[in-house]
Amino acid sequence: MPPPTVNPTGSPMEFSTLRRVGSMPLDGLAFPEVAIVNGRAYAIDLSGTGVTVLSMSLADGTPAWPPVTLPPLAGGADGVTPRILATPDAILVLAGAATSSGWQTTAWMIDPATGEQRWHFNGSVEPDAVQLFPGVAVFPGARPGTIAGIDLRTGETRWQVSALAQRVFGMGAPGDLARSDLGVGVPEMGNSDGKMYVADGQGTITEYAAATGVPTGRVWHGIPPNDGFLAYHGDIYIRSARELYRLHLDDGSLVRVFTGGGVTAVAPCDLDDVCLIDATESGGRNVVALHDGRTKWTVSVPDAALLDPVGLTLRVAPVGDGPVILLDSDGREVLRTAQSSRVLRLDAGNFLVCEWTGDTSVRLSGVPVGTLRQRSLGALGVRPGQLAAEGSALVAVVGGELVLYSIAR
Repeated sequence: MPPPTVNPTGSPMEFSTLRRVGSMPLDGLAFPEVAIVNGRAYAIDLSGTGVTVLSMSLADGTPAWPPVTLPPLAGGADGVTPRILATPDAILVLAGAATSSGWQTTAWMIDPATGEQRWHFNGSVEPDAVQLFPGVAVFPGARPGTIAGIDLRTGETRWQVSALAQRVFGMGAPGDLARSDLGVGVPEMGNSDGKMYVADGQGTITEYAAATGVPTGRVWHGIPPNDGFLAYHGDIYIRSARELYRLHLDDGSLVRVFTGGGVTAVAPCDLDDVCLIDATESGGRNVVALHDGRTKWTVSVPDAALLDPVGLTLRVAPVGDGPVILLDSDGREVLRTAQSSRVLRLDAGNFLVCEWTGDTSVRLSGVPVGTLRQRSLGALGVRPGQLAAEGSALVAVVGGELVLYSIAR
Protein backbone atom coordinates (compact mmCIF):
# COMPACT_ATOMS: atom_id res chain seq x y z
CA MET A 1 0.00 0.00 0.00
CA PRO A 2 1.52 3.38 -0.95
CA PRO A 3 2.22 5.87 1.84
CA PRO A 4 -0.39 8.55 2.46
CA THR A 5 -0.05 11.87 0.71
CA VAL A 6 0.66 14.93 2.80
CA ASN A 7 -2.07 17.51 2.27
CA PRO A 8 -1.41 20.63 4.34
CA THR A 9 -4.95 21.86 3.80
CA GLY A 10 -6.62 18.42 4.27
CA SER A 11 -10.00 17.89 5.94
CA PRO A 12 -10.44 19.62 9.31
CA MET A 13 -11.71 17.20 11.93
CA GLU A 14 -14.99 18.15 13.63
CA PHE A 15 -13.98 17.47 17.22
CA SER A 16 -16.52 16.63 19.94
CA THR A 17 -16.32 15.95 23.65
CA LEU A 18 -15.14 12.50 24.68
CA ARG A 19 -17.69 9.77 23.97
CA ARG A 20 -17.07 6.32 25.43
CA VAL A 21 -17.45 3.63 22.76
CA GLY A 22 -16.30 0.45 24.48
CA SER A 23 -13.81 -1.09 26.89
CA MET A 24 -12.05 -4.27 27.90
CA PRO A 25 -10.50 -5.33 31.22
CA LEU A 26 -6.76 -5.15 31.65
CA ASP A 27 -6.66 -8.36 33.72
CA GLY A 28 -4.44 -6.87 36.40
CA LEU A 29 -1.77 -5.37 34.15
CA ALA A 30 0.15 -2.87 36.25
CA PHE A 31 1.77 -0.38 33.87
CA PRO A 32 0.51 -1.01 30.32
CA GLU A 33 1.55 1.24 27.47
CA VAL A 34 -0.72 1.81 24.49
CA ALA A 35 -0.10 1.90 20.73
CA ILE A 36 -2.53 2.28 17.80
CA VAL A 37 -2.05 1.12 14.23
CA ASN A 38 -4.29 0.00 11.38
CA GLY A 39 -7.60 0.09 13.25
CA ARG A 40 -6.42 -1.62 16.42
CA ALA A 41 -5.01 -0.61 19.78
CA TYR A 42 -2.38 -2.64 21.57
CA ALA A 43 -1.59 -2.58 25.29
CA ILE A 44 1.79 -4.01 26.25
CA ASP A 45 2.76 -4.63 29.88
CA LEU A 46 6.28 -5.42 31.08
CA SER A 47 5.76 -5.10 34.83
CA GLY A 48 5.71 -8.81 35.68
CA THR A 49 8.13 -11.61 34.93
CA GLY A 50 7.08 -11.70 31.28
CA VAL A 51 5.41 -9.59 28.61
CA THR A 52 1.64 -9.44 28.10
CA VAL A 53 0.06 -8.09 24.90
CA LEU A 54 -3.62 -7.14 24.51
CA SER A 55 -5.40 -6.03 21.34
CA MET A 56 -8.58 -3.98 20.93
CA SER A 57 -10.68 -3.35 17.84
CA LEU A 58 -11.28 0.36 17.25
CA ALA A 59 -14.67 -0.46 15.73
CA ASP A 60 -16.34 -1.25 19.05
CA GLY A 61 -13.73 -1.55 21.80
CA THR A 62 -13.90 -5.35 22.02
CA PRO A 63 -10.84 -7.65 22.18
CA ALA A 64 -9.42 -8.41 18.74
CA TRP A 65 -7.90 -11.61 20.14
CA PRO A 66 -7.27 -13.17 23.59
CA PRO A 67 -4.39 -11.82 25.72
CA VAL A 68 -0.94 -13.08 24.75
CA THR A 69 1.56 -13.86 27.50
CA LEU A 70 5.13 -14.19 26.31
CA PRO A 71 7.77 -16.28 28.13
CA PRO A 72 9.35 -14.82 31.29
CA LEU A 73 12.44 -12.68 30.85
CA ALA A 74 15.68 -14.11 32.15
CA GLY A 75 16.42 -12.19 35.34
CA GLY A 76 12.98 -10.55 35.39
CA ALA A 77 12.02 -7.13 34.07
CA ASP A 78 14.33 -5.02 36.26
CA GLY A 79 16.72 -2.93 34.16
CA VAL A 80 15.02 -3.95 30.91
CA THR A 81 14.59 -1.44 28.07
CA PRO A 82 11.29 -2.21 26.29
CA ARG A 83 10.42 -1.16 22.75
CA ILE A 84 7.20 -1.86 20.88
CA LEU A 85 6.94 -1.36 17.12
CA ALA A 86 3.38 -1.63 15.83
CA THR A 87 2.96 -1.80 12.05
CA PRO A 88 0.06 -3.03 9.89
CA ASP A 89 2.00 -6.25 9.23
CA ALA A 90 3.61 -7.04 12.56
CA ILE A 91 3.83 -6.24 16.26
CA LEU A 92 7.46 -6.42 17.34
CA VAL A 93 8.11 -6.45 21.10
CA LEU A 94 11.71 -5.88 22.19
CA ALA A 95 13.12 -6.33 25.68
CA GLY A 96 16.82 -5.61 26.13
CA ALA A 97 19.19 -5.35 29.08
CA ALA A 98 22.68 -3.87 29.18
CA THR A 99 25.13 -6.32 30.73
CA SER A 100 28.86 -6.24 31.43
CA SER A 101 29.41 -8.00 28.11
CA GLY A 102 27.03 -5.81 26.09
CA TRP A 103 23.34 -5.73 25.23
CA GLN A 104 21.21 -8.88 25.39
CA THR A 105 17.85 -8.48 23.68
CA THR A 106 14.89 -10.75 23.06
CA ALA A 107 12.43 -9.93 20.28
CA TRP A 108 8.97 -11.44 19.81
CA MET A 109 6.93 -11.06 16.66
CA ILE A 110 3.15 -11.10 17.14
CA ASP A 111 0.73 -11.61 14.24
CA PRO A 112 -1.55 -8.53 14.38
CA ALA A 113 -4.40 -10.49 12.79
CA THR A 114 -4.49 -13.41 15.24
CA GLY A 115 -2.30 -12.54 18.24
CA GLU A 116 -0.20 -15.64 17.62
CA GLN A 117 3.50 -15.50 18.36
CA ARG A 118 5.20 -15.94 15.00
CA TRP A 119 8.75 -16.18 16.28
CA HIS A 120 11.27 -14.93 18.80
CA PHE A 121 14.89 -13.92 18.43
CA ASN A 122 17.79 -13.50 20.87
CA GLY A 123 20.84 -11.42 20.08
CA SER A 124 23.44 -8.97 21.34
CA VAL A 125 21.70 -5.94 19.84
CA GLU A 126 20.60 -2.68 21.46
CA PRO A 127 16.78 -2.39 21.25
CA ASP A 128 16.93 1.10 19.72
CA ALA A 129 19.16 -0.18 16.89
CA VAL A 130 16.55 -2.59 15.47
CA GLN A 131 14.91 -1.45 12.24
CA LEU A 132 11.76 -2.60 10.45
CA PHE A 133 11.63 -2.56 6.65
CA PRO A 134 8.89 -3.96 4.39
CA GLY A 135 8.83 -7.70 5.12
CA VAL A 136 11.99 -7.82 7.23
CA ALA A 137 13.33 -6.90 10.67
CA VAL A 138 16.99 -5.90 10.69
CA PHE A 139 19.18 -6.62 13.74
CA PRO A 140 22.56 -4.85 13.62
CA GLY A 141 25.16 -6.63 15.72
CA ALA A 142 22.90 -9.61 16.42
CA ARG A 143 26.19 -11.49 16.23
CA PRO A 144 29.44 -9.52 16.60
CA GLY A 145 30.38 -7.86 13.30
CA THR A 146 27.21 -8.91 11.48
CA ILE A 147 23.82 -7.56 10.42
CA ALA A 148 20.92 -10.00 10.14
CA GLY A 149 17.64 -9.67 8.26
CA ILE A 150 14.78 -11.74 9.75
CA ASP A 151 11.65 -12.49 7.74
CA LEU A 152 8.72 -10.82 9.52
CA ARG A 153 6.33 -13.67 8.81
CA THR A 154 8.43 -16.81 9.23
CA GLY A 155 11.24 -15.71 11.55
CA GLU A 156 13.79 -17.27 9.21
CA THR A 157 17.08 -15.50 8.63
CA ARG A 158 16.73 -14.14 5.11
CA TRP A 159 20.28 -12.88 5.02
CA GLN A 160 23.30 -12.14 7.15
CA VAL A 161 26.17 -9.88 6.13
CA SER A 162 29.51 -9.23 7.76
CA ALA A 163 29.80 -5.48 8.15
CA LEU A 164 30.79 -2.81 10.63
CA ALA A 165 27.63 -0.95 11.66
CA GLN A 166 27.84 2.27 13.61
CA ARG A 167 24.23 2.88 12.55
CA VAL A 168 21.63 1.20 10.33
CA PHE A 169 18.74 3.37 9.11
CA GLY A 170 16.16 3.87 6.38
CA MET A 171 15.05 6.73 4.14
CA GLY A 172 12.07 8.85 5.17
CA ALA A 173 9.62 10.13 2.57
CA PRO A 174 7.27 13.15 2.51
CA GLY A 175 4.30 10.77 2.74
CA ASP A 176 5.53 9.65 6.17
CA LEU A 177 4.65 13.10 7.52
CA ALA A 178 0.95 12.23 7.16
CA ARG A 179 1.09 9.24 9.47
CA SER A 180 -0.25 9.40 13.00
CA ASP A 181 2.03 9.10 16.01
CA LEU A 182 2.47 5.50 17.08
CA GLY A 183 2.16 6.48 20.74
CA VAL A 184 4.69 3.83 21.84
CA GLY A 185 8.17 3.09 20.64
CA VAL A 186 10.35 5.03 18.27
CA PRO A 187 8.70 5.85 14.92
CA GLU A 188 12.08 6.22 13.20
CA MET A 189 12.58 2.48 13.72
CA GLY A 190 9.89 1.70 11.13
CA ASN A 191 10.62 2.40 7.45
CA SER A 192 8.25 2.48 4.47
CA ASP A 193 11.07 2.39 1.88
CA GLY A 194 12.98 -0.80 1.07
CA LYS A 195 16.48 0.69 0.94
CA MET A 196 18.74 0.25 3.97
CA TYR A 197 21.78 2.39 4.79
CA VAL A 198 24.73 1.23 6.87
CA ALA A 199 27.24 3.72 8.30
CA ASP A 200 30.41 1.93 9.35
CA GLY A 201 31.76 4.67 11.64
CA GLN A 202 34.90 4.93 9.52
CA GLY A 203 33.67 7.38 6.88
CA THR A 204 31.56 5.15 4.61
CA ILE A 205 27.82 4.68 4.04
CA THR A 206 26.66 1.70 1.95
CA GLU A 207 23.18 1.18 0.49
CA TYR A 208 21.56 -2.28 0.62
CA ALA A 209 18.26 -3.79 -0.46
CA ALA A 210 16.69 -4.54 2.93
CA ALA A 211 14.69 -7.50 1.58
CA THR A 212 17.78 -9.40 0.42
CA GLY A 213 20.78 -7.87 2.20
CA VAL A 214 22.44 -7.37 -1.20
CA PRO A 215 24.38 -4.11 -1.76
CA THR A 216 22.84 -1.95 -4.48
CA GLY A 217 26.28 -0.80 -5.64
CA ARG A 218 25.94 2.70 -4.20
CA VAL A 219 28.65 3.57 -1.66
CA TRP A 220 29.61 7.00 -0.33
CA HIS A 221 33.00 7.72 1.21
CA GLY A 222 34.40 10.68 3.11
CA ILE A 223 31.56 10.89 5.68
CA PRO A 224 32.72 13.23 8.48
CA PRO A 225 32.75 12.21 12.17
CA ASN A 226 29.23 12.73 13.42
CA ASP A 227 26.57 12.46 16.12
CA GLY A 228 23.82 11.00 13.96
CA PHE A 229 21.95 10.88 10.65
CA LEU A 230 18.60 11.93 9.20
CA ALA A 231 17.73 10.34 5.85
CA TYR A 232 14.89 12.19 4.14
CA HIS A 233 13.62 12.59 0.59
CA GLY A 234 16.78 11.44 -1.20
CA ASP A 235 19.32 13.10 1.10
CA ILE A 236 21.22 11.98 4.18
CA TYR A 237 21.83 14.78 6.68
CA ILE A 238 24.89 14.24 8.85
CA ARG A 239 24.93 16.02 12.20
CA SER A 240 28.23 16.85 13.88
CA ALA A 241 28.75 18.89 17.05
CA ARG A 242 28.54 22.29 15.29
CA GLU A 243 27.77 21.51 11.65
CA LEU A 244 25.21 19.86 9.41
CA TYR A 245 26.22 18.20 6.14
CA ARG A 246 23.98 17.03 3.31
CA LEU A 247 24.83 13.96 1.24
CA HIS A 248 22.76 14.06 -1.96
CA LEU A 249 22.47 10.42 -3.00
CA ASP A 250 21.79 10.92 -6.70
CA ASP A 251 25.07 12.63 -7.47
CA GLY A 252 27.07 11.77 -4.34
CA SER A 253 27.78 15.40 -3.47
CA LEU A 254 28.62 16.08 0.19
CA VAL A 255 28.15 19.71 1.23
CA ARG A 256 28.26 21.50 4.56
CA VAL A 257 24.91 23.31 4.75
CA PHE A 258 25.07 24.81 8.24
CA THR A 259 27.59 25.89 10.86
CA GLY A 260 26.53 27.16 14.28
CA GLY A 261 27.18 26.99 17.98
CA GLY A 262 25.91 23.40 18.37
CA VAL A 263 23.52 21.35 16.24
CA THR A 264 21.45 19.30 18.70
CA ALA A 265 18.48 17.97 16.66
CA VAL A 266 17.36 17.58 13.03
CA ALA A 267 13.91 16.72 11.61
CA PRO A 268 11.84 17.11 8.42
CA CYS A 269 9.70 20.26 8.54
CA ASP A 270 8.13 20.51 5.06
CA LEU A 271 7.93 18.44 1.90
CA ASP A 272 11.43 19.49 0.86
CA ASP A 273 12.85 21.13 4.00
CA VAL A 274 14.62 20.06 7.17
CA CYS A 275 14.88 21.97 10.44
CA LEU A 276 17.55 21.90 13.12
CA ILE A 277 18.12 23.27 16.61
CA ASP A 278 21.22 25.41 16.96
CA ALA A 279 22.51 26.01 20.49
CA THR A 280 24.12 29.42 19.99
CA GLU A 281 27.39 30.46 21.58
CA SER A 282 25.53 33.11 23.58
CA GLY A 283 23.41 30.43 25.27
CA GLY A 284 20.22 30.80 23.22
CA ARG A 285 18.56 28.27 20.94
CA ASN A 286 17.33 28.82 17.41
CA VAL A 287 15.21 26.66 15.16
CA VAL A 288 16.62 26.93 11.63
CA ALA A 289 14.90 25.73 8.44
CA LEU A 290 16.99 24.71 5.43
CA HIS A 291 15.70 24.47 1.86
CA ASP A 292 17.97 22.98 -0.77
CA GLY A 293 20.97 23.53 1.49
CA ARG A 294 20.23 27.19 2.23
CA THR A 295 18.76 28.85 5.31
CA LYS A 296 15.07 29.53 4.75
CA TRP A 297 14.22 31.05 8.16
CA THR A 298 15.48 31.24 11.73
CA VAL A 299 13.29 31.51 14.84
CA SER A 300 14.50 31.94 18.43
CA VAL A 301 13.04 29.28 20.78
CA PRO A 302 15.09 29.57 24.00
CA ASP A 303 14.21 26.14 25.51
CA ALA A 304 14.07 24.09 22.29
CA ALA A 305 15.26 20.50 22.75
CA LEU A 306 13.28 18.19 20.45
CA LEU A 307 11.84 18.50 16.93
CA ASP A 308 9.14 16.40 15.30
CA PRO A 309 6.91 17.02 12.26
CA VAL A 310 3.12 17.28 12.64
CA GLY A 311 2.14 17.03 8.99
CA LEU A 312 3.71 20.18 7.53
CA THR A 313 3.85 21.82 10.95
CA LEU A 314 6.90 21.51 13.21
CA ARG A 315 6.50 20.50 16.84
CA VAL A 316 9.20 22.06 19.08
CA ALA A 317 9.41 20.54 22.55
CA PRO A 318 11.37 22.17 25.39
CA VAL A 319 13.91 21.14 27.95
CA GLY A 320 11.89 20.27 31.06
CA ASP A 321 8.28 21.34 31.46
CA GLY A 322 8.04 24.39 29.19
CA PRO A 323 5.33 24.80 26.54
CA VAL A 324 5.27 22.91 23.25
CA ILE A 325 5.33 25.27 20.26
CA LEU A 326 4.08 24.57 16.75
CA LEU A 327 5.68 26.40 13.82
CA ASP A 328 4.28 26.45 10.30
CA SER A 329 6.36 25.94 7.16
CA ASP A 330 7.32 29.63 7.19
CA GLY A 331 8.49 29.59 10.81
CA ARG A 332 5.43 31.36 12.21
CA GLU A 333 4.22 30.24 15.62
CA VAL A 334 0.69 28.88 15.17
CA LEU A 335 0.13 27.32 18.58
CA ARG A 336 1.65 27.39 22.05
CA THR A 337 0.40 24.83 24.53
CA ALA A 338 0.44 24.90 28.31
CA GLN A 339 3.39 23.46 30.18
CA SER A 340 3.63 19.68 30.72
CA SER A 341 1.79 19.09 27.44
CA ARG A 342 2.18 16.49 24.76
CA VAL A 343 0.98 16.97 21.19
CA LEU A 344 -0.12 13.86 19.25
CA ARG A 345 -0.49 13.86 15.50
CA LEU A 346 -3.83 12.28 14.52
CA ASP A 347 -3.35 12.40 10.72
CA ALA A 348 -1.84 14.75 8.15
CA GLY A 349 -2.88 17.92 9.94
CA ASN A 350 -5.25 17.40 12.88
CA PHE A 351 -3.77 16.81 16.28
CA LEU A 352 -4.50 16.32 19.95
CA VAL A 353 -3.10 18.36 22.84
CA CYS A 354 -2.69 16.41 26.09
CA GLU A 355 -2.08 18.66 29.09
CA TRP A 356 -1.18 16.72 32.22
CA THR A 357 -2.31 18.49 35.38
CA GLY A 358 -0.92 15.79 37.67
CA ASP A 359 0.60 12.32 37.50
CA THR A 360 -2.75 10.74 36.60
CA SER A 361 -4.88 13.59 35.22
CA VAL A 362 -4.91 14.96 31.68
CA ARG A 363 -6.97 17.62 29.90
CA LEU A 364 -7.55 17.00 26.22
CA SER A 365 -8.03 19.46 23.35
CA GLY A 366 -8.52 18.85 19.65
CA VAL A 367 -6.87 21.14 17.11
CA PRO A 368 -8.21 20.92 13.53
CA VAL A 369 -6.08 21.63 10.49
CA GLY A 370 -6.71 25.10 9.09
CA THR A 371 -8.00 26.91 12.17
CA LEU A 372 -5.40 25.52 14.63
CA ARG A 373 -7.67 26.52 17.51
CA GLN A 374 -7.99 24.27 20.51
CA ARG A 375 -11.35 22.78 21.39
CA SER A 376 -11.76 21.22 24.83
CA LEU A 377 -12.68 17.53 24.69
CA GLY A 378 -12.78 16.80 28.43
CA ALA A 379 -10.44 15.22 30.98
CA LEU A 380 -9.31 11.71 31.90
CA GLY A 381 -7.51 10.04 34.77
CA VAL A 382 -4.60 8.51 32.89
CA ARG A 383 -0.82 8.36 33.15
CA PRO A 384 1.60 9.52 30.42
CA GLY A 385 2.32 6.65 28.04
CA GLN A 386 -1.08 5.08 28.69
CA LEU A 387 -2.89 7.00 25.98
CA ALA A 388 -2.75 6.84 22.18
CA ALA A 389 -4.84 8.34 19.40
CA GLU A 390 -5.31 7.95 15.66
CA GLY A 391 -7.92 9.71 13.54
CA SER A 392 -11.10 10.04 15.61
CA ALA A 393 -10.19 7.23 18.03
CA LEU A 394 -8.55 7.66 21.43
CA VAL A 395 -7.59 4.71 23.63
CA ALA A 396 -6.56 5.12 27.26
CA VAL A 397 -5.95 3.11 30.40
CA VAL A 398 -8.67 4.31 32.80
CA GLY A 399 -9.76 2.68 36.05
CA GLY A 400 -8.27 -0.72 35.33
CA GLU A 401 -9.73 -0.89 31.83
CA LEU A 402 -8.57 -0.20 28.31
CA VAL A 403 -11.20 2.28 27.11
CA LEU A 404 -12.02 3.40 23.56
CA TYR A 405 -13.35 6.93 23.08
CA SER A 406 -14.52 8.82 20.03
CA ILE A 407 -13.22 12.42 19.83
CA ALA A 408 -14.95 13.56 16.63
CA ARG A 409 -18.43 13.61 15.11
